[in-house]
Amino acid sequence: MSVPCDYDLLSSRYFSTLKGSGPCKVPGVTLGDLLNMVDDPYLLKMDCEGCEAQVILGPERERLRAFEHIIFETHPFITGVSDEELLASLKKLGFECRLHMAHDPKLGVNIYHCKHMASQRQPPAF
Repeated sequence: MSVPCDYDLLSSRYFSTLKGSGPCKVPGVTLGDLLNMVDDPYLLKMDCEGCEAQVILGPERERLRAFEHIIFETHPFITGVSDEELLASLKKLGFECRLHMAHDPKLGVNIYHCKHMASQRQPPAF
């Protein structure tokens, strides 16, 4: 997958470039790939600038049940998918979600924390 490497750093807040201009190639992984890389899935953090809709609503969505916690950022202006639709899908999978932060209310970018209700483990203390 390609992402812009010449993105304006001042307006992007946290984006980091790897080179000066043009696209950067980054590897993409499926949920299945990711689950094959870890022994004990606990937390999935998604800040993928629009891919959250594909993950939460896509063909591998059932694999999300493997995680006890999901933290994700929404991008309805990119995906055309409302937060409500994403949250409803996660609720059907057994997650209870709460708004963690309205990151950019003007664009509808929000950050949610979801916990699978069948989870018995306590999150680690920080």
